[in-house]
Amino acid sequence: MLGWAGHLRPEKPTEIIVMPLGSRNCLAAWNSKGCGVIDWGLGYCGIDGLAMRVLIFEWLSSGGLWYDGALPSVDCPIQRQGGQMLNAIASDLALAGLEVLMLVDSRLPASPSEQVGLKQYQINGDDDLPALLLKLAQDADRLLVIAPETDSILDRCLSWLESVEGKLLNPDAAFAKLAGNKSELFGYLESNGWSQFPSGLNFQTFLDRVADSLSNNGCHSGQSGWSQEFQPPAVLKPVDGAGSDEVFLITDWVGFQPSLSRPNDQYRLERFVPGTPVSVSVLCGGDHCDVLAPTIQLFDKLEAPQHQPSASRQGHYVGAKFPIDQNVSRRAVELACEVMTLLPKTRGYLGMDL
Repeated sequence: MLGWAGHLRPEKPTEIIVMPLGSRNCLAAWNSKGCGVIDWGLGYCGIDGLAMRVLIFEWLSSGGLWYDGALPSVDCPIQRQGGQMLNAIASDLALAGLEVLMLVDSRLPASPSEQVGLKQYQINGDDDLPALLLKLAQDADRLLVIAPETDSILDRCLSWLESVEGKLLNPDAAFAKLAGNKSELFGYLESNGWSQFPSGLNFQTFLDRVADSLSNNGCHSGQSGWSQEFQPPAVLKPVDGAGSDEVFLITDWVGFQPSLSRPNDQYRLERFVPGTPVSVSVLCGGDHCDVLAPTIQLFDKLEAPQHQPSASRQGHYVGAKFPIDQNVSRRAVELACEVMTLLPKTRGYLGMDL
């Protein structure tokens, strides 16, 4: 999962990280006043000697809703999260002295454009989003794409920017495609000898196994065989989901009647593992990665519906806690480092949920 934790600070008063990007290095400095990104050898300057221009594109706030023919909603949690990520990184980079370019949906409330260094471009339904995004990207020194993996939206955005991929602060398209599909990612890690993730399987595969088991036992209906195949508690989630959308905690198969928005083969069923939800940010540069200080994710609570008490949707992300317990932090960093040593080499910023 790709995200932004620019509003969070590391454990040290100042932390310096060198991140190679293309033919030049990028030095990121976090301190008590904010986040700075400095082009190695050129200070805060772009190739023309002026302040480095960074284009930030966040799907839900920067025109993706126009592209999908959807309306913005202040009540949609994931839209709020997208706007918060966009504003957090834009403010931090502008504070660091960079020129920040932003695409903003004309129907959304204005962002804090009065901050020095922020330049907004409004987009509406008459604009060609891929063409406009590419044009702005060609004029920028660096660009960051924030988009959900759902329905291959992130893949699509990166394909629009293939001709300027050397400017991306994102991992490459092949890496994003692998990381954006939970089943493919877990299969890749398992084939490389890592198995510290919840055991699970495709939800349609699970249903097929249950049907075969019931048929072999002379039964044609019922859910008594479900627990034999997969003992709850369990978690059901989309293979390419973003945030906590359509994530269910299943405590009992009895009475469970999934009402899903997609075909069953687009969901993954996993063992529920109790623990602390932690987010880790990683800066990658070829053979080297730097793991930033982890944060605890905070979610609101959603009650199980009365007609289906055996399953409850998970709450929406509402914020983060920092600093966190040292033991939890150490364990999260260890897991993140183990995973990164197995994944294909990439560059740029990525987020990892543990």
